[in-house]
Amino acid sequence: MNSMSLTPNPLLSALSPLRMAHPFKPRNAALLALVTSVILTGIVHIDDLRFSQYTPFSASHTLFTFIHLLLLTLLLYDYCFRLFRRLTHGGAANATARTTVWAIVGTLIIAFVFSIASMWVGTHVFPSLGIDARIDISLIKDGFVALNVILITILLSNLTRHQQQVLEEERTHTESIQTRYDALEKQIDPHFLFNSLNTLDGLIGYDDSRAHDYLHQLAQSYRYIMQQQRRVTLADEMRFTDNFIAMMQIRYGNNLRVVKHIEAQYLSAQVVPISVQLLVENALQHNVVSDRHPLTVNVKTVCRSGEDGSRQLGIIVSNPLQPRSDTDDSAHGSIGLSNLSQRCQLVLHRDIAIRQTATAFEVEIPLF
Repeated sequence: MNSMSLTPNPLLSALSPLRMAHPFKPRNAALLALVTSVILTGIVHIDDLRFSQYTPFSASHTLFTFIHLLLLTLLLYDYCFRLFRRLTHGGAANATARTTVWAIVGTLIIAFVFSIASMWVGTHVFPSLGIDARIDISLIKDGFVALNVILITILLSNLTRHQQQVLEEERTHTESIQTRYDALEKQIDPHFLFNSLNTLDGLIGYDDSRAHDYLHQLAQSYRYIMQQQRRVTLADEMRFTDNFIAMMQIRYGNNLRVVKHIEAQYLSAQVVPISVQLLVENALQHNVVSDRHPLTVNVKTVCRSGEDGSRQLGIIVSNPLQPRSDTDDSAHGSIGLSNLSQRCQLVLHRDIAIRQTATAFEVEIPLF
């Protein structure tokens, strides 16, 4: 509609531009370093804890190992996180490969330098700890730590990129739905305004008092149309429909009768806007309404059990068939019903149900 543009979808607002929180933050690096160092310290000293009768347990030695691993893993995670952080905003395949190579080379160099420095500190600054001076063992151990950090970082990077891809696909899908819904809305507004102004034109000069009342109801109706929502409560939709019915009764008088059976417990259920009103208007457009052939439209709520046992709510608008000779009744308002069907499927993921007999026509709208 020209006067009714859809409210920006919350999902679109969150994804456009796509800004997903990446895991490569200093806080996460510190947390991973702490967890990794605790686990690896336990693995390194498992023999000391189990067989202390052969290898006396040393709390100071264990503490030194923990601090060594904590500082090493913190340095490695911080280095890798800095490299991979830029990839969370998208990157070519060659950029990812290049970053991975730099991560592997960099972590091994950091682990080598740190291992030698830590070994020197352990043997020269704290000789009482009895640190094993075999540099090859220390390098292998710290190299293993570096490879673990690399693998964990690459795993986090791949998971993040996958989530971004899923969110991007969801955004594209949502934008497609938004476009389709906008197109459907544009079919409603001109139709409603054209019919309303035609009726108003017929009243002006013929019955100015009724024309004034009609214009007042039309203003209230248009205030509802301009509210820009994809779903409304049944209570709001029925208030809008009542305004429309009041407009039509100004035009048709007692020849139009609308019987409503709306259970109060369902008034908070949600429905697509301009749906019940559209069906009432559809009944008026395709059926004779005159002194000899008054029209009664019935509106009622229903509750059924779905195939999966769930409760399915709906609202039915029905009327007797007394077709007008000046309209093509073969499709019985197929354009308006098709519009309503597509909007219900897009918004509520349920379709309308159309039932027609030789004497009556009814449409059921899903409630959510």
